[in-house]
Amino acid sequence: MRELEKTMQNHSHEPGHGSDHPDEAAIQAEHADRGATIAALNAKLAGKKGKLFWKTFEELSETPDFQKFVDDEFPNRATLLSVDRRKFLTLGGAAFAMAGLSGCRFLPQMKAVPYVRAPEEMVPGKPLMYTSTLTRGGYGFGVLVESHEGRPTKIEGNPAHPASYGATDVWAQAEILGMYDPDRSQSVMSNNEIASWDQFLAIAHDTMKAQTAGGGSGIAILSETVTSPTLVGQRKSFLAKYPAAKWVEYEPATRDNIYQGTKLAFGRPLSPVYQMKGAKVIVSLDSDFLLTDGNNSNVVYSRDFMSGRQIRTKGKSGVARPTMNRLYAFDTGYSLTGANADHRLPVKPSQVEGIARALYAAINGGTDTAAPAGVNRKVFDALVKDLKANVGAALMIPGDHQSAAVHALAHAINGLLGGIGKTVIYTAPIESNPGNQIADLEALTASMNAGTVKALFILGGNPVYNAPADLGFAAAMNAKEGTANKVPLRVRMGRYEDETTRYCHWHLPESHPLEAWGDARAFDGTASIVQPLIAPLYDSRSIVEIVAELTGEPQPGYDIVHDHWTAAAAATATGALSWETMLVKGVVSDTALPSVAVTLVSGLDAALPAPTAPPTLTTGQVEVAIRMDPSLY
Repeated sequence: MRELEKTMQNHSHEPGHGSDHPDEAAIQAEHADRGATIAALNAKLAGKKGKLFWKTFEELSETPDFQKFVDDEFPNRATLLSVDRRKFLTLGGAAFAMAGLSGCRFLPQMKAVPYVRAPEEMVPGKPLMYTSTLTRGGYGFGVLVESHEGRPTKIEGNPAHPASYGATDVWAQAEILGMYDPDRSQSVMSNNEIASWDQFLAIAHDTMKAQTAGGGSGIAILSETVTSPTLVGQRKSFLAKYPAAKWVEYEPATRDNIYQGTKLAFGRPLSPVYQMKGAKVIVSLDSDFLLTDGNNSNVVYSRDFMSGRQIRTKGKSGVARPTMNRLYAFDTGYSLTGANADHRLPVKPSQVEGIARALYAAINGGTDTAAPAGVNRKVFDALVKDLKANVGAALMIPGDHQSAAVHALAHAINGLLGGIGKTVIYTAPIESNPGNQIADLEALTASMNAGTVKALFILGGNPVYNAPADLGFAAAMNAKEGTANKVPLRVRMGRYEDETTRYCHWHLPESHPLEAWGDARAFDGTASIVQPLIAPLYDSRSIVEIVAELTGEPQPGYDIVHDHWTAAAAATATGALSWETMLVKGVVSDTALPSVAVTLVSGLDAALPAPTAPPTLTTGQVEVAIRMDPSLY
């Protein structure tokens, strides 16, 4: 109590309490009140043992002012405590029932099948592992997701999936943080005001109905790259109902040059799949295949590449490999692939095509081919000699962003060195629409400027931010205040309210892959299911559900995906595919695309576009290489 008195005395004489010349009577009255308070506290604490914790003197003495403060902070708490259990459950049940009436439709809860055998009941503290699929650039990546009491906590690779084989990368790991991100879009927005799904669907249905007579000529859908078999089927149904509508796909890192390159080399667009394990000499033409390049194949390519870096003798592995593979990397900037190269050769962006042409000429019978600009003659001759000494085990990999000519030349070199079918195979394109995405987006922008697009639905992506600047996509939407609306209805679905959202009338929150049903194909065509582990944290939907609404066939995401694969299983000769097996294994068996036989076109030299002369740089001028960010993609 001496400490209490001392504390109260110190408290009463803190700076700022009272005036510089206090009244003597007031001081005496204050001392009297303090003495009464201390006496009351002494009586209250008499007989108490142990430590007593309190925040303020008012809380300790339970003054009327303190009681009033508690009542204001927790109103009607006494009334709540007096409610009996039966009445509380009645009120709580009514509240939950009324809460269910606020949504557009109440989707039933669906059970998910775990990767391992499900226990009879959930054990607190013991995680369960579920298979699912994440996508990047539209391509699937199989994962195992650890779940604690219904909450996903950790992501690892699925050993049965060809794009991961049990490994993972930083972007897949970060998807857990993305799901719990509080900055995600949480509500339907209409002109910056919170709205409901009912309100949006009413407008969307009226718009689609008005477009029926014209075959949907005023409807345009802009999505990211589509490899999902379910969404491909929905796309066919949508375009069958609205044959005049447009469906355009766009990614900022497109594979347009890849397909144009294979068309130059083989006469048709194809998707190359590199067989890194069989390569002894690998040449990268400004390709970061270990990290950012490729259709979500960097993890398996890294694994296959590093397996060739290990020197083994016959033993437990039964493999004799006295030497490592060799990697030559022509780099226009620092990359993970260049960092792992035995010979890293920094070059300017304008020099890569000249290097590809020089290598093709040297491999194709050239005896005294001049070294390309930016490459030492001795280094060039040594590289050509190494490639010719490893026929059937050499591999040329062009960067995704390189010109169609560079891709065609790389494929031709692989063919001349006997690599086709050994170090590289080719399949049909994985995407549903392997056209020219930039050209398609340019045509859509022209239609918007012409005023023929009456309703634009942007499903994912952020084209206002990452479309080519000279395209003028944002200006074509014409959403600036005080101007006429060339596109009367603009709807954007995404996980975040970003640059594109600002130019749209409606914003729809998109569910995270760990919250929604779906599917996707991997870089080799293997299909796998996107299986949710948790109910949507916010009032969000998936793209397949929105497309079903626009087609006039609304269904929950589970039913849409399940029905597609049930029909696919029924169409197989043996009917061996089962929905439960797909979920347990994490992949749909025997869905990888078969390799196709290819033959180099005759007269490739004449078919190639004329070489572009490197720019002449003056003092102070530089060349800029615009590449994928290795941290943020």
